[in-house]
Amino acid sequence: MTAAPVFDQRPPAPEPPPPFPRRIEGTSRGERWELTTSTSGVVATTGHGPVAQALVTERGEQVVVELWTAPGPLPAPVRAGLVAEAFAHPAVRTRRPVLAVVPRGDSDLLDAVRTRVGGASSRVAGVTCLIEGHVGAARPTG
Repeated sequence: MTAAPVFDQRPPAPEPPPPFPRRIEGTSRGERWELTTSTSGVVATTGHGPVAQALVTERGEQVVVELWTAPGPLPAPVRAGLVAEAFAHPAVRTRRPVLAVVPRGDSDLLDAVRTRVGGASSRVAGVTCLIEGHVGAARPTG
């Protein structure tokens, strides 16, 4: 006689809560900065207030990462951290279709996004550059 299969009747374990809010602090060229993550994305601030932001939203199967920076120089660690934290958001899962919106002419942000998007195609749309592909593991640049 064969035993009947046993099915686990317990409800699935809840996913751990996302790490929000989280603050990452640093200093570059003597200026203090902070990245703050939230359910909607990441905000970069300095003593002058918000200087950059990444909004993360879901549109069906696609995740949208919209990046904004204030005019003027922005420390490289802030740019790199903004993109890294945006792509670490729980909605930005590997192999998921992604649309990234980057300010046109911001080659540092554009390069940082491209290292995280597989099969990327890009096009200019007004004052922005649109990058479409699939979320991939970050690749080293250079």
